[in-house]
Amino acid sequence: TARSFTFPASLGNELKAVPVIAEVQYVRTVRIPVKNAPIMLIAVDIASIGLHVTLPPVEGDKPTMFREAGAGRGVIISENLARLHNVSFGEVLELAGPEETLHLPVVGIVRDFSDQQGSVLIDRSVYVRAWRDEAVNVFRVYLNPGVASAPVRQAILDKFGSQQRLFVLTNTDVRDFIIRLTDQWFGLTYVQTAVAVLVAILGIVNALTVSITDRRRELGVLQAVGALRNQIRHTIWMEAVTIGVIGLVLLVNLALLRVLPMAELASSNLPLANAAERLLGPIGGQVILVLALICSLGLVNTSIMCAPRVLYGLSRDALLPPLFNQAGANGTPTNALAVTTIASLLLVFADFERLL
Repeated sequence: TARSFTFPASLGNELKAVPVIAEVQYVRTVRIPVKNAPIMLIAVDIASIGLHVTLPPVEGDKPTMFREAGAGRGVIISENLARLHNVSFGEVLELAGPEETLHLPVVGIVRDFSDQQGSVLIDRSVYVRAWRDEAVNVFRVYLNPGVASAPVRQAILDKFGSQQRLFVLTNTDVRDFIIRLTDQWFGLTYVQTAVAVLVAILGIVNALTVSITDRRRELGVLQAVGALRNQIRHTIWMEAVTIGVIGLVLLVNLALLRVLPMAELASSNLPLANAAERLLGPIGGQVILVLALICSLGLVNTSIMCAPRVLYGLSRDALLPPLFNQAGANGTPTNALAVTTIASLLLVFADFERLL
């Protein structure tokens, strides 16, 4: 139904009279202009929301934000509202009601996807006072522990269905409906992603084609001095891979700027893992951490193999003492390897402030 279809608040009292119902939340949603954009205002008992609804905080302390908003001293906004309309934590929002204009600070930013343009959570008592509106769009019904939802749903339909139009949906019904909508939406994004990848590949191919055409004379000179066709082909492939890797790194950094708020990005030690966790859940962050550990092993191996050879080469050129020029039976620069290992251990275990 449209948001203009509402229930009287008295219906909530009748629902509370049902013995198996533990609590009833009154939810009123209206659209109001905030920063010249139509934003969804959600009026609800904030204290009850804090107990029953999971809204992961992005900025602000969770107990404090629900206490301040429940007392009518502030509002809680969604993360997409903060990002789309540049609303910051602590900023005072102007909410124009028919009876009075409210000026309330943002006491918390949470992850909530109730609306694409963003949402503002306000305590119902404040909304009723400023809008003179006690109507309700949705009643959220919480049952006593151990009570099955299906019989209660049918009982509500039997008792109130003949009096007025209403839909009674269980939490599972709502979740399945949202998942179906999300799958449809992601189906469109998958098509867009495929088109973007195709355009990127065509762009790289076009850039390489132009580059090869412009350097035809240089490639001919390489063949004239003895370069094999496979060597030239491998050089071009390496150039293509390098362009792709640079583009991938740039895209990943741009994606981080879009996924994580700047404050969280600046304070994070693992921004890529945090972004993956936000997009894919805890498993996404764990996968990124495992991949980072695997890459770290390769980096450590490269450092172990490279650093002693640098000291060994400098010693052979008489730029370092002959001590580093000594090698074992298999050609391993043992002294140089020992020195680099000790230096690495100092960097791992020593205090950087005292070391520097």
